[in-house]
This record gives sequence, C-alpha cells and structure tokens, in this order.
Amino acid sequence: MLTLDPRIMNLVALGMAKVTYGALKILRRHLGPDLELSMIGFAVGMRTRRDLFQIVEQHGLNKDSIREITNERGFYTSINEISRYTDINRATVRRKMQQLGELGILEKVDDDK
Repeated sequence: MLTLDPRIMNLVALGMAKVTYGALKILRRHLGPDLELSMIGFAVGMRTRRDLFQIVEQHGLNKDSIREITNERGFYTSINEISRYTDINRATVRRKMQQLGELGILEKVDDDK
C-alpha cells in the first residue's frame, strides 16, 4: 500500500539499501570489485530478456510457467546498445562483455551480438 508517512518511507529506503548492499556483496564475491563489470552484466540481462514476471502474473507460478521461464532463450543485444543503455564507453563495454564471456556468463553468437 502506498503511503506518505515518512517513517514508513524511511523504513522502505533502509530495506532497499540493505538488499542492494547484500546484492553488491554477492557480486563482489563472484565477479570481484569491478562494479562496471556487474553493471554491464545486469544491463545485458535486462536488454535481452522479456519481463518474465508477466508470465507468473498471467498464469501463476505453476509447472507450465516455470518450464516457459526456464526455456526462455532471450534476445540479442549489441555492444552499442549496452553502451548507450549504461552510458559506459564502447571500448569498456566490449572489454567487459568479453570478460563476462570468458567467465561463462555471456555468449557471443554473431558479430557484435
């Protein structure tokens, strides 16, 4: 429920900060201290996947929707698109995407995709 109560808003903000901090700690454990590497990895995920939560909203969380989500292959993106999306220069994006590929997180399927 939406509220304008500053006490509740402060509590929500504190909760979001805690969740974000926890996520950053997990990323650091797996990807090291390179925040841009994590940002680019997340940007690729957001640019290449449809909103899978819509499947759950429409059909509920059942075996069929889980199968559909699991079988989701995603869409293509490019270095240029990720550079524009993150405001990180192309050379850095290219280098970081190559690094994510070497870690087995990304797969290059065509030139610049």
